Amino acid sequence: LNLYKGINLLLQNLQSKTNLAIATNSWDFFARKMLNHCNIGHYFDPVVGANTYGAPKPDPKMLHKLLETLKIDPKSAVLVGDSLKDEYAAESANIPFIYVGWGYGIYDPKTPYVANSSEELNTLLLDFISR
Repeated sequence: LNLYKGINLLLQNLQSKTNLAIATNSWDFFARKMLNHCNIGHYFDPVVGANTYGAPKPDPKMLHKLLETLKIDPKSAVLVGDSLKDEYAAESANIPFIYVGWGYGIYDPKTPYVANSSEELNTLLLDFISR
């Protein structure tokens, strides 16, 4: 299991600027294990999975709970994902969405924010953070 090019640097840069959390359809235990294996687990708190609240994406429940835990307004958050389930969950939770083109999923061609590299993702995220 390896990180995509530029992701470690991206996370280092973002960590000092914003909160980073994970909302995954995997179980939280497995997600933490993968993050720690890649030496990036320390960037994310909290890590929630489909098992945490019993409702996987596209149900927005885990996103609502995550925002509540972090005391963050949905419009101040950004969900980065690689699937339509991620996009639909973000839309249902009123959270802006960035699709990453190097993942496993497909996306709606009308998706307004698409990153095809870690550099593009960094640019988009810094734009959202500065708003």
